[in-house]
Amino acid sequence: MQPDFLLRMVRRTTLIARLVAILTLGWCQGAFADAPPQRLPSAVIIYPLIVVEGNGAVTDTRVELVNLSNRAVNLGCIYVPADFCSGFDFHVVLTPNQPISWLASRGTFNGFTAVPPFSSTGELKCIVEPDEESIAAHNTVQGRAAVFGIDGQTIGYSAVGFLRLTDGPLTNEIDLDGVTYTQCPDEQHFIFLASDPTSPPTESELVIAPCTEDLENLNTTTTVVQIKVINEFEEQFSASISVTCFLRRNLDDISHIFTRSVLGSDTGHLVLRGVQSPVLAMVVDRFLTPPAPATAGNEPALRGGRSAQIRIP
Repeated sequence: MQPDFLLRMVRRTTLIARLVAILTLGWCQGAFADAPPQRLPSAVIIYPLIVVEGNGAVTDTRVELVNLSNRAVNLGCIYVPADFCSGFDFHVVLTPNQPISWLASRGTFNGFTAVPPFSSTGELKCIVEPDEESIAAHNTVQGRAAVFGIDGQTIGYSAVGFLRLTDGPLTNEIDLDGVTYTQCPDEQHFIFLASDPTSPPTESELVIAPCTEDLENLNTTTTVVQIKVINEFEEQFSASISVTCFLRRNLDDISHIFTRSVLGSDTGHLVLRGVQSPVLAMVVDRFLTPPAPATAGNEPALRGGRSAQIRIP
C-alpha cells in the first residue's frame, strides 16, 4: 500500500474520531431519538442503490432479505427506476427465519415469490404486510445489497430500516412520522475521500433519494439538499443541489468543494439535509489500491428525525 494512501487513511480516521465525538454528544442530548434504527428487525426497508447495466453483464446488484422472526412474512416490494419516478411492484413470501437473495438483473421465482428482472438504476423499497396488527408482526426483516461489476469493484451496504411503532393494520400510506413508523433522518453525516478530477478512478459518488414518495398517484418529489463540508482544518464549505426522485452523481460534478484542490485536505466531513423533504443518501468511495481502482459503500451516521410519507399502490 502506497504511503500517500496510508496518509489519507490516517487523516480519515482522525476525522471519523471527530465525527464520533460530535454524534455521541448528539446522542446524549437526545438528537437521535427519531432516527431509523438500521440494525433492528424492521417493517420498512429501503435499498437506496440498485444498479443493473448491460442486462447484468457490466454491473449487477445482489439483493438480500432475511426474516428474523419465527413467523411467515409477506412483503410488498417496489422497484423505483431513476428515469421514471414511478415503480413496479411485486411480492416476497418468507418462511420463519428464512433468508432470500436474488440478482436484480434476473429476479427469482420460488413458490409464492416472483421477483421480476430489473434493468436500470434506482432504489428498492420493501414493506411488511403483517397477518395481524401487532408491532411484532410488522418488525421482522433486514436487508443488504451488493452492487458489483465486471471490473471487480463492489459496493456493499445495509438497507435502511424503519420500525413500526404502534399496533395497527398496514395501509397504503406509510407515515414515517415518529408515531406510526420511525422518522427519516434529519441530517446524514459522512466521512468521505476528496475527489481528484485528474484521476477518474478516485471520483467518489453521492446517491440521494427523497424519503417522501407518492408511488400511488405518480407525483414526483423534488427537494433541495443542503450540503455542508468541513475539512481537516475545521474550515466549512457549502453548496446545494436539487433532487427529483433520485440522484447519482460524482462529487466533483455537484460542487468543486469536494475536490482536494478546493478542500485543501484528503478527507472531509459531509453533512446532508433535505429542505422540502428529508432524504436518504449514501456515498460511494472510489480510490486506488495499486494496481487497480477500488470502491466501497460509505453509509452515513444519522442524526435527528423528520416526518415523511410513502404512498404505495
